[in-house]
Amino acid sequence: MIFKTLIGVIFFILIGTIHCAGIIGILQATGASGKLTCKGKPASGVLVKLYDEDDTDFDDLIDKGYTDANGEFFVQGSHKEITPIDPKINIYHKCNDWWFIPFCKKKFTIKIPNDYISQGDTPKKIYKAGTLELSGDFPGQSRDFDKLIFQYNRGINQSVGIKGRLFCNGNPAEDVLIKLWENDHFNFDDLMAQSTSNKEGYFRLHGSNTEYSSINPRITFYHYCNNSKAICARKFSIIVPKNFIFKGEFAKDFYDVGDIHLDEKKEGEVKDCFF
Repeated sequence: MIFKTLIGVIFFILIGTIHCAGIIGILQATGASGKLTCKGKPASGVLVKLYDEDDTDFDDLIDKGYTDANGEFFVQGSHKEITPIDPKINIYHKCNDWWFIPFCKKKFTIKIPNDYISQGDTPKKIYKAGTLELSGDFPGQSRDFDKLIFQYNRGINQSVGIKGRLFCNGNPAEDVLIKLWENDHFNFDDLMAQSTSNKEGYFRLHGSNTEYSSINPRITFYHYCNNSKAICARKFSIIVPKNFIFKGEFAKDFYDVGDIHLDEKKEGEVKDCFF
Protein backbone atom coordinates (compact mmCIF):
# COMPACT_ATOMS: atom_id res chain seq x y z
CA MET A 1 0.00 0.00 0.00
CA ILE A 2 2.79 2.41 0.93
CA PHE A 3 4.66 1.50 -2.25
CA LYS A 4 1.57 2.23 -4.42
CA THR A 5 1.06 5.56 -2.66
CA LEU A 6 4.71 6.49 -3.19
CA ILE A 7 4.47 5.60 -6.90
CA GLY A 8 1.34 7.76 -7.20
CA VAL A 9 3.02 10.74 -5.56
CA ILE A 10 6.07 10.40 -7.83
CA PHE A 11 3.78 10.16 -10.88
CA PHE A 12 1.91 13.38 -10.05
CA ILE A 13 5.15 15.22 -9.29
CA LEU A 14 6.58 14.05 -12.61
CA ILE A 15 3.47 15.14 -14.54
CA GLY A 16 3.53 18.54 -12.82
CA THR A 17 7.22 18.99 -13.58
CA ILE A 18 6.76 18.05 -17.23
CA HIS A 19 3.82 20.44 -17.55
CA CYS A 20 5.66 23.35 -15.93
CA ALA A 21 8.69 22.73 -18.12
CA GLY A 22 6.58 22.97 -21.27
CA ILE A 23 7.23 19.41 -22.48
CA ILE A 24 3.52 18.65 -22.86
CA GLY A 25 0.66 20.91 -23.78
CA ILE A 26 -0.65 22.78 -26.80
CA LEU A 27 1.52 25.45 -28.41
CA GLN A 28 -0.56 28.64 -28.49
CA ALA A 29 0.30 32.03 -29.95
CA THR A 30 -0.85 35.58 -29.42
CA GLY A 31 0.30 39.14 -30.08
CA ALA A 32 -0.52 42.79 -29.55
CA SER A 33 0.28 46.13 -31.14
CA GLY A 34 -0.49 49.74 -30.33
CA LYS A 35 0.79 53.26 -29.90
CA LEU A 36 1.75 55.06 -26.68
CA THR A 37 1.73 58.81 -26.18
CA CYS A 38 2.75 61.07 -23.30
CA LYS A 39 0.97 64.43 -23.19
CA GLY A 40 0.10 64.06 -26.84
CA LYS A 41 3.61 63.23 -28.04
CA PRO A 42 4.92 59.77 -29.05
CA ALA A 43 6.31 57.89 -26.03
CA SER A 44 9.46 56.17 -27.27
CA GLY A 45 11.52 53.60 -25.37
CA VAL A 46 8.60 52.36 -23.25
CA LEU A 47 8.91 48.74 -22.13
CA VAL A 48 6.05 46.40 -23.11
CA LYS A 49 5.95 42.78 -21.92
CA LEU A 50 3.68 40.01 -23.18
CA TYR A 51 2.79 37.44 -20.51
CA ASP A 52 0.72 34.31 -20.08
CA GLU A 53 -0.96 34.91 -16.73
CA ASP A 54 -0.69 31.84 -14.52
CA ASP A 55 -2.84 31.33 -11.43
CA THR A 56 -0.75 28.46 -10.03
CA ASP A 57 2.78 29.89 -10.28
CA PHE A 58 4.72 32.83 -11.74
CA ASP A 59 3.45 34.39 -14.97
CA ASP A 60 5.27 33.20 -18.10
CA LEU A 61 7.08 35.86 -20.14
CA ILE A 62 6.31 35.28 -23.84
CA ASP A 63 7.91 38.35 -25.43
CA LYS A 64 8.99 41.90 -24.67
CA GLY A 65 9.92 44.99 -26.63
CA TYR A 66 10.14 48.77 -26.60
CA THR A 67 8.17 51.45 -28.40
CA ASP A 68 9.91 53.02 -31.39
CA ALA A 69 10.39 56.71 -32.20
CA ASN A 70 6.69 56.95 -33.12
CA GLY A 71 5.60 55.39 -29.83
CA GLU A 72 4.49 52.20 -31.56
CA PHE A 73 5.01 48.69 -30.18
CA PHE A 74 4.56 45.13 -31.40
CA VAL A 75 4.95 41.97 -29.34
CA GLN A 76 4.08 38.40 -30.21
CA GLY A 77 5.04 34.90 -29.21
CA SER A 78 3.90 31.43 -28.25
CA HIS A 79 3.69 29.29 -25.13
CA LYS A 80 2.72 25.71 -24.32
CA GLU A 81 -0.10 25.01 -21.88
CA ILE A 82 -2.57 22.16 -21.45
CA THR A 83 -5.38 24.67 -20.98
CA PRO A 84 -5.91 27.90 -23.00
CA ILE A 85 -3.32 30.58 -22.23
CA ASP A 86 -4.41 33.81 -20.53
CA PRO A 87 -2.41 36.53 -22.33
CA LYS A 88 -1.84 40.08 -21.17
CA ILE A 89 0.52 42.96 -21.84
CA ASN A 90 2.21 44.93 -19.08
CA ILE A 91 3.32 48.49 -19.87
CA TYR A 92 6.05 50.17 -17.76
CA HIS A 93 6.57 53.93 -18.11
CA LYS A 94 7.60 57.22 -16.47
CA CYS A 95 5.16 59.59 -18.20
CA ASN A 96 3.91 62.41 -15.96
CA ASP A 97 5.61 60.74 -13.00
CA TRP A 98 6.71 62.62 -9.89
CA TRP A 99 8.85 59.74 -8.58
CA PHE A 100 12.55 60.62 -8.85
CA ILE A 101 13.71 56.97 -8.90
CA PRO A 102 14.21 56.23 -12.62
CA PHE A 103 13.78 52.45 -12.53
CA CYS A 104 10.63 52.39 -10.36
CA LYS A 105 8.07 52.84 -13.11
CA LYS A 106 4.31 53.02 -13.38
CA LYS A 107 2.82 49.72 -14.52
CA PHE A 108 -0.57 48.80 -15.91
CA THR A 109 -2.01 45.74 -17.60
CA ILE A 110 -4.21 45.12 -20.63
CA LYS A 111 -5.82 41.71 -21.05
CA ILE A 112 -5.82 40.23 -24.55
CA PRO A 113 -9.20 38.72 -25.56
CA ASN A 114 -9.40 34.98 -26.22
CA ASP A 115 -10.28 35.66 -29.86
CA TYR A 116 -6.62 36.60 -30.37
CA ILE A 117 -5.24 33.22 -29.27
CA SER A 118 -4.45 30.67 -31.96
CA GLN A 119 -2.74 27.29 -32.05
CA GLY A 120 0.82 27.15 -33.35
CA ASP A 121 3.86 29.39 -33.00
CA THR A 122 2.47 32.39 -34.92
CA PRO A 123 -0.76 34.27 -34.07
CA LYS A 124 -3.38 34.46 -36.82
CA LYS A 125 -4.67 37.78 -35.49
CA ILE A 126 -2.90 40.58 -33.62
CA TYR A 127 -4.77 42.42 -30.88
CA LYS A 128 -4.77 46.15 -31.63
CA ALA A 129 -4.70 48.09 -28.37
CA GLY A 130 -5.06 51.42 -30.18
CA THR A 131 -3.49 54.67 -29.00
CA LEU A 132 -2.96 54.92 -25.23
CA GLU A 133 -2.25 58.24 -23.49
CA LEU A 134 0.10 57.49 -20.57
CA SER A 135 -0.26 60.78 -18.69
CA GLY A 136 -3.53 59.62 -17.12
CA ASP A 137 -4.18 56.78 -14.69
CA PHE A 138 -5.30 53.31 -15.74
CA PRO A 139 -7.46 50.82 -13.81
CA GLY A 140 -5.27 48.61 -11.64
CA GLN A 141 -2.20 50.81 -12.18
CA SER A 142 0.64 50.14 -9.74
CA ARG A 143 4.35 50.57 -9.17
CA ASP A 144 6.94 48.06 -10.34
CA PHE A 145 8.37 47.73 -6.81
CA ASP A 146 9.86 44.32 -7.53
CA LYS A 147 12.04 45.99 -10.12
CA LEU A 148 13.09 48.60 -7.55
CA ILE A 149 14.19 45.97 -5.01
CA PHE A 150 15.84 43.85 -7.69
CA GLN A 151 17.80 46.80 -9.07
CA TYR A 152 18.86 48.06 -5.64
CA ASN A 153 20.10 44.71 -4.41
CA ARG A 154 21.78 43.27 -7.46
CA GLY A 155 23.68 45.85 -9.49
CA ILE A 156 23.73 46.81 -13.17
CA ASN A 157 21.00 45.87 -15.63
CA GLN A 158 22.53 44.23 -18.72
CA SER A 159 20.91 42.93 -21.90
CA VAL A 160 21.66 40.63 -24.80
CA GLY A 161 19.94 39.58 -28.03
CA ILE A 162 20.39 36.51 -30.25
CA LYS A 163 19.06 35.48 -33.63
CA GLY A 164 19.65 32.69 -36.13
CA ARG A 165 18.13 29.87 -38.16
CA LEU A 166 17.80 26.15 -37.45
CA PHE A 167 17.81 23.22 -39.86
CA CYS A 168 17.26 19.47 -39.56
CA ASN A 169 18.54 17.35 -42.44
CA GLY A 170 18.55 20.42 -44.67
CA ASN A 171 14.98 21.46 -43.86
CA PRO A 172 13.92 24.38 -41.62
CA ALA A 173 13.48 23.15 -38.04
CA GLU A 174 10.18 24.42 -36.64
CA ASP A 175 9.09 24.62 -33.00
CA VAL A 176 12.55 24.12 -31.51
CA LEU A 177 12.71 25.43 -27.94
CA ILE A 178 15.47 27.99 -27.32
CA LYS A 179 16.26 29.44 -23.89
CA LEU A 180 18.49 32.39 -23.08
CA TRP A 181 20.25 31.87 -19.74
CA GLU A 182 22.61 33.85 -17.55
CA ASN A 183 25.22 31.49 -16.10
CA ASP A 184 25.38 32.05 -12.36
CA HIS A 185 28.31 30.53 -10.48
CA PHE A 186 26.80 31.04 -7.01
CA ASN A 187 23.20 29.81 -7.41
CA PHE A 188 20.73 28.66 -10.06
CA ASP A 189 21.14 30.06 -13.58
CA ASP A 190 18.73 32.88 -14.43
CA LEU A 191 16.30 32.40 -17.34
CA MET A 192 16.31 35.64 -19.34
CA ALA A 193 14.01 34.67 -22.24
CA GLN A 194 12.69 31.72 -24.18
CA SER A 195 11.05 31.19 -27.56
CA THR A 196 10.60 28.67 -30.37
CA SER A 197 11.73 28.69 -33.98
CA ASN A 198 9.12 29.53 -36.63
CA LYS A 199 8.11 27.59 -39.75
CA GLU A 200 11.18 28.85 -41.60
CA GLY A 201 13.45 27.85 -38.72
CA TYR A 202 14.20 31.43 -37.67
CA PHE A 203 14.40 32.50 -34.04
CA ARG A 204 15.05 35.75 -32.20
CA LEU A 205 15.44 36.24 -28.44
CA HIS A 206 16.14 39.21 -26.23
CA GLY A 207 16.51 39.42 -22.47
CA SER A 208 18.10 41.31 -19.61
CA ASN A 209 19.40 40.55 -16.14
CA THR A 210 20.91 42.54 -13.31
CA GLU A 211 24.26 41.64 -11.74
CA TYR A 212 27.11 43.47 -10.02
CA SER A 213 29.61 41.89 -12.44
CA SER A 214 29.28 41.25 -16.17
CA ILE A 215 26.61 38.70 -17.05
CA ASN A 216 27.57 35.38 -18.67
CA PRO A 217 24.82 34.65 -21.22
CA ARG A 218 24.32 31.45 -23.15
CA ILE A 219 21.62 30.09 -25.42
CA THR A 220 20.46 26.50 -25.03
CA PHE A 221 18.65 24.52 -27.72
CA TYR A 222 16.27 21.61 -27.02
CA HIS A 223 15.33 19.58 -30.09
CA TYR A 224 14.31 16.19 -31.49
CA CYS A 225 16.05 16.23 -34.87
CA ASN A 226 16.54 12.56 -35.92
CA ASN A 227 15.18 11.69 -32.48
CA SER A 228 11.43 12.30 -32.86
CA LYS A 229 10.21 9.29 -30.86
CA ALA A 230 12.40 9.96 -27.84
CA ILE A 231 11.07 11.36 -24.56
CA CYS A 232 14.27 13.24 -23.80
CA ALA A 233 15.41 16.07 -26.04
CA ARG A 234 18.87 16.65 -27.46
CA LYS A 235 20.40 19.70 -25.77
CA PHE A 236 23.42 21.88 -26.48
CA SER A 237 24.48 25.43 -25.65
CA ILE A 238 26.30 28.34 -27.28
CA ILE A 239 28.08 31.04 -25.26
CA VAL A 240 27.25 34.61 -26.26
CA PRO A 241 30.38 36.76 -26.85
CA LYS A 242 31.06 39.56 -24.38
CA ASN A 243 30.89 42.26 -27.06
CA PHE A 244 27.16 41.55 -27.46
CA ILE A 245 26.38 42.42 -23.83
CA PHE A 246 24.97 45.92 -23.36
CA LYS A 247 24.05 48.03 -20.36
CA GLY A 248 20.35 48.73 -19.96
CA GLU A 249 17.19 46.79 -20.74
CA PHE A 250 17.58 46.70 -24.52
CA ALA A 251 20.48 45.28 -26.55
CA LYS A 252 21.87 47.63 -29.21
CA ASP A 253 22.85 44.74 -31.47
CA PHE A 254 21.90 41.05 -31.81
CA TYR A 255 24.39 38.19 -31.87
CA ASP A 256 23.74 36.30 -35.12
CA VAL A 257 24.63 32.62 -34.73
CA GLY A 258 23.90 32.01 -38.42
CA ASP A 259 22.60 28.67 -39.70
CA ILE A 260 22.72 25.77 -37.24
CA HIS A 261 22.25 22.20 -38.50
CA LEU A 262 20.72 20.19 -35.68
CA ASP A 263 21.35 16.80 -37.32
CA GLU A 264 25.05 17.32 -36.60
CA LYS A 265 26.06 16.40 -33.04
CA LYS A 266 27.37 19.44 -31.18
CA GLU A 267 30.23 19.67 -28.71
CA GLY A 268 28.92 19.11 -25.20
CA GLU A 269 25.55 17.82 -26.44
CA VAL A 270 23.55 15.86 -23.85
CA LYS A 271 20.03 14.48 -23.33
CA ASP A 272 17.55 16.44 -21.21
CA CYS A 273 14.24 14.96 -20.01
CA PHE A 274 13.16 17.77 -17.69
CA PHE A 275 13.56 21.07 -19.50
